[in-house]
Amino acid sequence: MSGWGVGAYDLDNDSNKDVFTANSHVSENANLYGHDRYKQPNAVFLNLGNDRFRNVTADAGPAMHVAAAHRGCAFGDLNNDGRIDVVVSAIGEPAELLYNTSPKENHWILIRTEGTKSNRDGIGTKIKLTSESGRIQFNHVTTSVGYVSSSDKRVHFGLGADRRIREIELRWPSGKIQVVRDVAADQILKVKED
Repeated sequence: MSGWGVGAYDLDNDSNKDVFTANSHVSENANLYGHDRYKQPNAVFLNLGNDRFRNVTADAGPAMHVAAAHRGCAFGDLNNDGRIDVVVSAIGEPAELLYNTSPKENHWILIRTEGTKSNRDGIGTKIKLTSESGRIQFNHVTTSVGYVSSSDKRVHFGLGADRRIREIELRWPSGKIQVVRDVAADQILKVKED
């Protein structure tokens, strides 16, 4: 498989980032030479939490078996249910809208930043999250994910079994460091720069 758009997101909210790839060969003549195929299905790789990933595409639903000339992919929680969804572009075909229907057994949080001294959307804000179990995760505010795509600016964290967050530290582009403590999981949290 040949990946164009790639995103590392916690698709099952277990606190380990999984990988989604939008696939297609670069050459539309690939079918004529050897075993490669131009149109390819997308793929999902589950993070096993031990520095290994498992290809779970076969179990990810029938939409994941569609071969096309996939290119860009954008990520975000389109229906605000705490699970990251994917929109994939394909040459000469309608975009594919892939809703994440994985089990809702794990907890999550989406953080929406609003800059005051920094830029309005808080793009570039670095976030350190410490969950109630003491697990530490890092991410940052960006829309630049994947190939020729713009993703949701809200920052997603899967929390596993943790129902609360001890601390969220935000390092704004302005240089301001802001800390929010004792936050409930399973919500969209808006944080405005002090």
